[in-house]
Amino acid sequence: MRIVAAANLGLAFALEMVALVGLALFGWRLDAPLPLRLLVAAALPALLVVLWGRLLAPRATRPLRGAVHVAVKAAVLLAAAAAVSLSGLGWGLWFGLVVVLHLALAVALRQVPRADSTADGS
Repeated sequence: MRIVAAANLGLAFALEMVALVGLALFGWRLDAPLPLRLLVAAALPALLVVLWGRLLAPRATRPLRGAVHVAVKAAVLLAAAAAVSLSGLGWGLWFGLVVVLHLALAVALRQVPRADSTADGS
């Protein structure tokens, strides 16, 4: 079971990286002038990094916990999957399905920060 848990943690990191790439591709593939495409292609991944660092990362500055953590993580990653699909890339649906699988495993394996714990472990 430890192998599955470790693999799911690795999958979590991979999904975060794919979400960044997917959001950049979404911005780049917009039907808009080049300056706007560049702005969106840079701004969306940057927004994701800030959001993740503040709320979802293991050492987040204001970490979410429990069901709220899972719901926000699902919303963010599934929004990235939708952006990939809307940009006409065929792998958006597959990305979304893998996100759902990862989150289901994370809940089953108790890899979600507990609602009753604190950031400093006390």
